[in-house]
Amino acid sequence: MKLVLFSFLLSITWCNMLYAQRLEFLNKHYMQVYDTVKYDYKFFKIIDEDSTGLKSQTFARSGKLKVAQYTLLKDDQGSDKSELSLIFYDSGKLKRNGKKNFVTSEELIKTYYENGQVKSEVTCVADSVKTEVYYSELGDVISKPIISEGIPKDGLSGWNNYLAKTLRYPIDARMANQEGKVIISFQLTEEGKIIDPEIANPEEIHPSLGAEALRAVKKYPYTWTPYTVNGVPEKCITRLPVNFELTD
Repeated sequence: MKLVLFSFLLSITWCNMLYAQRLEFLNKHYMQVYDTVKYDYKFFKIIDEDSTGLKSQTFARSGKLKVAQYTLLKDDQGSDKSELSLIFYDSGKLKRNGKKNFVTSEELIKTYYENGQVKSEVTCVADSVKTEVYYSELGDVISKPIISEGIPKDGLSGWNNYLAKTLRYPIDARMANQEGKVIISFQLTEEGKIIDPEIANPEEIHPSLGAEALRAVKKYPYTWTPYTVNGVPEKCITRLPVNFELTD
């Protein structure tokens, strides 16, 4: 695998040797990995930049393209004029296509089913939705799906109250004057249960802060109201911050 990845990167670097280029590694949560010996990475991102724009491409370790973002043009002052962003399914088929014009503030976002059929077309101006059309997998126009995000018991205020009562600032982190925001990622089941909680940004925070945040999330005694689409519960991935801040 390392040989394949090296050969792949070498070919890309050779083709782009005239551009400013950098390489980043990402974990499964798309957070940057700095120490690839200690922490595993699942994706790598190649960023090319020249006077006309920037190209960012994120690949799986196999070399399959996952996310592509292109700043297509810049004006004389170097400000962005337009942008194209693409997201792909694991199969390699297009999942999302976004085009944005920074001059007019117009944006067109198209999403696709994995069979290639258009799923939605949304037009925005200055981040406000102007038109939106939704389709079934057979291509029929349908009503806009009603999506309800998963929420903890008593809402986010209840969640924050639980954390305030449960979290204990680790002594070693306090002694080292360490603060930070721990990002916890977990799967929320159709029944509203938290499973497989993980620290999404382990390199950005003190280990004791991460361990304490994970302990509190695992200890949460209640079920959530699950994520639903048109009233039907579905499993989803949820990410929440747990903040640690020292006070006098």
